[in-house]
Amino acid sequence: MSHSILASVASPSQILYNHPVDVNLVQRTNTGDSISNKIQVNLRILNRRSETAEKEFRFELSRADEYDFLYADNITRDKFQALAKECQLSVDFDQFPQTVVDEILKKSERREPRVREPEEFHANGESTIQFNCYLSADRSICEFESVNNTRLHRQRIAIALQAVRGEELLSHVIAIAKNRDMKLKKYKQDSEQLNLKARKLTSEHERDEAKIEELTQELNELRADYDNLQTSHQDAQSDLELAREELSNFREGKEEAEQQLRDLEDELANVESDLQRKGVELDELQILYESEQVNADNWKQKHAELSKDFDKLKYIVSTYHKDCPKPEFVKSLDHKKLAELDNELKEKAQLFEDMQAQVAALKNQIETLNAEIVQKDKQIVQLQRDKDEAVRSLLVYQTRFPMVSSATASPLYYTPPQQVITNRFMAAGNAPVPFPPIRSSTPPTPSYSYRPVLGQGNANLLGSGQRMPLSNLTANQMARTIPKQTQNTPIQEGSVLHSLQPENAKNVT
Repeated sequence: MSHSILASVASPSQILYNHPVDVNLVQRTNTGDSISNKIQVNLRILNRRSETAEKEFRFELSRADEYDFLYADNITRDKFQALAKECQLSVDFDQFPQTVVDEILKKSERREPRVREPEEFHANGESTIQFNCYLSADRSICEFESVNNTRLHRQRIAIALQAVRGEELLSHVIAIAKNRDMKLKKYKQDSEQLNLKARKLTSEHERDEAKIEELTQELNELRADYDNLQTSHQDAQSDLELAREELSNFREGKEEAEQQLRDLEDELANVESDLQRKGVELDELQILYESEQVNADNWKQKHAELSKDFDKLKYIVSTYHKDCPKPEFVKSLDHKKLAELDNELKEKAQLFEDMQAQVAALKNQIETLNAEIVQKDKQIVQLQRDKDEAVRSLLVYQTRFPMVSSATASPLYYTPPQQVITNRFMAAGNAPVPFPPIRSSTPPTPSYSYRPVLGQGNANLLGSGQRMPLSNLTANQMARTIPKQTQNTPIQEGSVLHSLQPENAKNVT
């Protein structure tokens, strides 16, 4: 709070200070006790001239809630000298009102919250400046006291104010009444203005209420729209998460499909390599089979020649036995030689059966290779279908997600080599085409014509001119068809019989 103080030289009645002050009111009773209350009084300091034209300062204390609470005193220069001597004041008469006002202002300023210095605090923590009012028991005197406690000393200023009565009190009450009337009129005017403003505000309030209702309805609609948008946003978020998850699954599926395609291509390459290797083995077996077939034909021709020689020999021997009976020792020698020839013939027949078994094994191996080749053809077709299915899956993925397919490599279309996938392996209906006759046909078993020899027992076995397959003959039957003279016939090197000898059997593939 700030107040301007006029110069000391003023008009006959100049107001130097007129504001409320917080004081501690102590009222003494007739019994010697006192009642203390914290109240607010109005302090008015006037600078005026007395009837003798002497300068004086008038101090007045009043309360707004008590009309008869009016105490005043005129401080002349003589009274100030006595007061200064009593209170040990260091100011002059002209500066005295300003000093009191400064003390009041200091106390008012210290009410504001700020960081206080240590010297601004008393032992009890209150402000060091205090204002007290002491009323006498008859309420005729009010002593106005200002106490300023410092670290070094305690400064006290006390002014005894007399109760104002009579015309001055009446004038004071009339002034208060006039002031109240003026305030009342002002309050009425303000009330009328406020009523007018209230009516305007009421109408505005009604309009605002209607507008608030409209805005509330719009707000509710906006909230509903917001809730719908929130729901739509949540649905969109869910759809986005599902799309992301599906995209992730498609990416994983694409990677798996690409890996599967690479695996199928590797497996197809392995199958093609295996197929080529099997083809080479089949060609080698076919060459071996043709070689064995040639050897078998040569053996057949040689066997026919030996059979003829054997028949001739038998005829000569039988004629010799009829014409010239031999002695017993010659017969025993002939029987012994015949037994040796018979044993040798059995051995050769066994070798021939082993050769036939080898040929049959080669035939079975060729048939097995043909079956494996057919199975490989089916595997190639199935791998081709799996590859086409993987390529279609990649195309579907790239069509559905073009942004992903554009960032990745385009699918590779694999075409098997022409020498592998030809009409030999693929037909119009995706069925394997059989091999050429040289590989797929079963070699025929050679048939030979045998004549009945060595007695009537062969007549039941081989009829006249009857053709029996060589593979159906037993060892004894084959031994009877081979002349005994072949026991001394050398086996040609490189022939089938030569390859079937025990010492040469390990060289047979």
